[in-house]
Amino acid sequence: MDLGSLTPESKRVSGACHEVRTRTAFATLGGWTFVTPQPRETVTDIDWLTRDLPADARDRVRTAANLADAWRGCERAEHLIALALSAGLGRALVVRAVAELVGDAMAAHARGLAEQDAAPVRDLRVHRALVTALDWVGGRADAKEAWAAGFAAAEAASAMNDPLREAGARAASCLAFACDEEADEAFYAHRGYLVQAVEHAHVLLGDAAAAAARVRAEIPLATFLEAVDRRTRMRSEIPPVDPEAEATDSFYC
Repeated sequence: MDLGSLTPESKRVSGACHEVRTRTAFATLGGWTFVTPQPRETVTDIDWLTRDLPADARDRVRTAANLADAWRGCERAEHLIALALSAGLGRALVVRAVAELVGDAMAAHARGLAEQDAAPVRDLRVHRALVTALDWVGGRADAKEAWAAGFAAAEAASAMNDPLREAGARAASCLAFACDEEADEAFYAHRGYLVQAVEHAHVLLGDAAAAAARVRAEIPLATFLEAVDRRTRMRSEIPPVDPEAEATDSFYC
């Protein structure tokens, strides 16, 4: 057999992130298995970072000159949070950023009521959800405690007739549900509790630019770019090839 004639067979696999993977060709000669691996092709940073963004936001980010400009120019706090999670930022850091935003929104609502000489109607279940989320960030509460507080806040929200109060309660509830370090990354992104918390907070704030600025204040640009760099290096690593596993025709391999 002419070893020079062994050429790897590449197969394009189109997935959610349009990542290209390769198959490896195997040939056996005199009891030896010759493997000709193909390097894995990767997509650009913007492509995989924007997979959880709405189409319009994804287009705006992809047309930015670079990631720094994309982060600075993003106009919606929920899109910044989606980018931060895609970049692999620690959940505690992202939860804290959203907690600060939710706290600002609830404080702004209370100030608005005071200006109207209307006494705010407080529900301790909502306050407890926000406090428990911050306790989780600080390691003083676990995920079970946070979820219990989240369910209590959700129950409170369901009984509220004022849409603004309900939005605040649901923001606190979603924030508490996001306090989960063990959840699979894909499942965590699919549930989108942090993005939902920001969206509910928007109802109270009514100022998208201020909300985005608050998130950027809590998650500095340098921190975001460092996370992107780590995730990019991790994605570029090629796992070791197991010739025995790939060469077999077994259904169970």
